[in-house]
Amino acid sequence: DYPALSVSTVTMNTDIVSWIPTSTPKVDLSLGKTDAPFQPKLARYPLTNGQRYSKKPYSTEWVKYSILKTPDISTSKHQTIHIGEKPFKCDVCKKSFNQKGNLATHMRIHTGEKPFKCDICNYSSTWKSALAVHMRTHTDEKPFKCDVCKRGFNQKGHLAIHMRIHTGEKPFKCDLCKRSFNGKSDLAKHMRIHTGVKPFKCDICKYSSNWKSTLAVYMRTHTGEKPFKCDICKYSSNWKSTLAVHMRTHTGEKPFKCDVCKHSFNGKSDLAKHMRIHTGVKPFKCDICKYSSNWKSTLA
Repeated sequence: DYPALSVSTVTMNTDIVSWIPTSTPKVDLSLGKTDAPFQPKLARYPLTNGQRYSKKPYSTEWVKYSILKTPDISTSKHQTIHIGEKPFKCDVCKKSFNQKGNLATHMRIHTGEKPFKCDICNYSSTWKSALAVHMRTHTDEKPFKCDVCKRGFNQKGHLAIHMRIHTGEKPFKCDLCKRSFNGKSDLAKHMRIHTGVKPFKCDICKYSSNWKSTLAVYMRTHTGEKPFKCDICKYSSNWKSTLAVHMRTHTGEKPFKCDVCKHSFNGKSDLAKHMRIHTGVKPFKCDICKYSSNWKSTLA
């Protein structure tokens, strides 16, 4: 007979049996060594009727699981997964875990400890797996590929979100305006429109934005950078959208039409200014007298 796996330290359901597949080598519990493959016939598991152990045929009905070298400890830890026992509890948020090590890892969320650090940049993480994913930003490794458009991603979750572009799935819905999004983070960004939160602030002036990308573009007003250049003339702009409007001066395109007088414009803002003629709105006021104008240039 071969030594049985000890499970005396684990409270187990009597339906749970330990199963070792026929291809698993013999386990030497004292030395932690293995011999050639063998054909097991019997297993032991605890009972509740006064008997300590009972020999029963091996079964695969519960789980295919085998242990090498340290069966007592490993079996105890593994069986808690099936029993549902979670004896290790977090004192802060009361979340419970089936292993002490998992609790220790979880506590980093509360302590802010980030022991896993990137050797290239200042990034650090509470999780080793997160650091491994981060390193792909330096190596440009993108192991997760879209079968439809062949685009690659460094995270499996990012691929899953991307696939919704092809499927049209938008599971994250705004409760205020009913707009829907394919990513949770996109919904969170959208909510700033309703809440008015503008977390991205300019270090030079008081400008703030609800979008990081918008702040990055705005900073060009301070630096004077104008990366968007016209291929026909010398015009350049710090806004891509402004360049698009400018290009219509060369093409003659005027897609924005006034519903009142049918006048058309190449820019949406030009149409908005024109509408003041019909509405009588005069937002530009003189600080000295009562004069007001619908044009800033006229006030000057």
